[in-house]
Amino acid sequence: MQKFLLIALAGAFGASLRYSCYVVANKYVSSIFPWTTIGVNALGCFIFGFVYALSVHKMVISGETRIIILVGFTGAFTTFSAIAFETIEFMKLSQWTLAAGNLVVENVAVLIAIYLGMTIGRLI
Repeated sequence: MQKFLLIALAGAFGASLRYSCYVVANKYVSSIFPWTTIGVNALGCFIFGFVYALSVHKMVISGETRIIILVGFTGAFTTFSAIAFETIEFMKLSQWTLAAGNLVVENVAVLIAIYLGMTIGRLI
């Protein structure tokens, strides 16, 4: 039960931080393209890769803590539902280039971010 509550707490923190990123970004970035979603998902994937590497390869984070961070925090901090929604909105407006660009940029960004997180985590 304690692990469940810790995952829920980490998830609440991740979701709150995600919302905070949107609030701050909306003050400084005005773009039709969803750069904030891409940035948050890339950062979350970097954190995922980094924590995973520190847990599995360096053994400096316990398996239980890894689950709490990866499932709770990064699970709530990153979301592909936002990507799907934003892509569908572009499609509704027949903005096919933006829809395709969103899918490509998002997926490439998160793959690179996870790889970098894992690589840096192994090097530390």
